[in-house]
Amino acid sequence: MDFPGADGGGGSASQTGFVYPAIGTAFAGTRPETPYGMAAQGESPYWRSTIELYDLEGEVFGEFRLIAAGQDPILTTLRMAPDHLVNGFRRYISTTPDPVPVSAAFQAGPCIDFDGIERPFFASVRVDDVTYEGCAREEGGQWDWSRDLLTRYDQILLCLEEVPGAVAAIDAYSPSEENTAVRVLTDDQSRFECVIVNADLRLASVRELDVTEVHLNEGRTVFLTAEPEANDCRAIEHIRRADGELMGVLAHDLCQNPRTHVEGPLAAGES
Repeated sequence: MDFPGADGGGGSASQTGFVYPAIGTAFAGTRPETPYGMAAQGESPYWRSTIELYDLEGEVFGEFRLIAAGQDPILTTLRMAPDHLVNGFRRYISTTPDPVPVSAAFQAGPCIDFDGIERPFFASVRVDDVTYEGCAREEGGQWDWSRDLLTRYDQILLCLEEVPGAVAAIDAYSPSEENTAVRVLTDDQSRFECVIVNADLRLASVRELDVTEVHLNEGRTVFLTAEPEANDCRAIEHIRRADGELMGVLAHDLCQNPRTHVEGPLAAGES
């Protein structure tokens, strides 16, 4: 699969002067009990694969399994490719060509599975000279609000539009079945929370947050509508539609509390 935007096409991302927030307890974290991984599947022919990622002496590896119709199961070890997230999507490659060379790429975006369910990633898995295309989702690891970003995408955009000076979304959750709460950061580092009625996408309230009102891991992953300036403490992941249109970007924290295995080895922010 040629991922949308992988060749530089399919939408441009302008630069914004976003400064990564440092808001104390927001970066507290713990090592999850279950491995973080990606599960993918597709059809024509039917196939499914999993990657369970782990750290080994500061490097990230993944146990890869693939089952495809008419093929023997594939079991091998993957590692992060040199261009992992360089073009805005995740990419893993096999550590050895035995039994066969494998590469797996995941582009964030709304992918409609063969069963009609929307998944948060497009998937392309190449085994030797055969390419399997489908959809994927994250599994295990430490929960992050961005996993539900696509289901709350319209509410997030509404809050960013309604709060003066808002530059990024730092959290979103459901205080009730009827409402979605979105937290955003402004250009002067103030934080606001919008409560939005889901039924008619209506803004119910907006309030500025006190410095003590911080959710666990709030701001660890940040959503922006435009690509931020380069920073050694963030990795940028593009979110694209199937036609390549850029929906926004996720800025993943690399320094204070990195998400498990998404951006690199677990190094900081853990207890």
